[in-house]
Amino acid sequence: MSDFALALAALRADLPPIRKRTKGQHGNYANYHDIKKLVDPVLAKHGFLWETRPTLIPYPDGWRFVLSYQLTHLETGQARGGDFPLQEMDPQRQGSQISYAKRYALCAVLDLAPEGEDDDGMAASKPERTRTRTTGPDHERLRDGTVEPTPDDRPAERGPTTADPWQDQPPGQLAQPPRKASKGQHGYIAQMFRDRGITDDDVRHGMLSQMLGREIGSQGELTMRDANVVIRQLQGGNGE
Repeated sequence: MSDFALALAALRADLPPIRKRTKGQHGNYANYHDIKKLVDPVLAKHGFLWETRPTLIPYPDGWRFVLSYQLTHLETGQARGGDFPLQEMDPQRQGSQISYAKRYALCAVLDLAPEGEDDDGMAASKPERTRTRTTGPDHERLRDGTVEPTPDDRPAERGPTTADPWQDQPPGQLAQPPRKASKGQHGYIAQMFRDRGITDDDVRHGMLSQMLGREIGSQGELTMRDANVVIRQLQGGNGE
């Protein structure tokens, strides 16, 4: 066994419990700042250096934006790291994704499993997969588990009237907030993750973030369209 592996084993044995203390929209999670505050003293004690760097790296099909990360054992100079793919998007969402990538990479390298409720277990009941189409009060479910909006879910049309308060805007569709994913969609996604042996919350959230191009702290954040994209990607489709 290498000196790096022995040192890493000693480091992991000395790590404190990581709690999910940050309140998200649909549950608690452990943020990067809290994890680092607990982990940094242990890294220093055991002679490890943790580094991350957003950068561009060449791939056969062109340059890609990634978060490069590395855990180095200072005594031996041995290191372990990799590149977490990032989506190129507006700066605000990009910053959020970089923050998530740092947290995900650190937890993965140190094998950290933040403790707390499994907020993605809310829809753990097994979904009905053989139903060709069922119509509920707010959706229609197709055979592949995706959901189509019923007429009530579709945007309301607006046309010009003499007393139209929106007369400074052209006729069109009134914006409506996106509908949350249904219980059936959550159950279908949870079942597909379990079928693939993926039970760790952070791993699932990391996969959801990559599929949707933004940070996902809880499966409960998914909209109906998000859930359709995730289901089709997990089934091997293109997600559109």
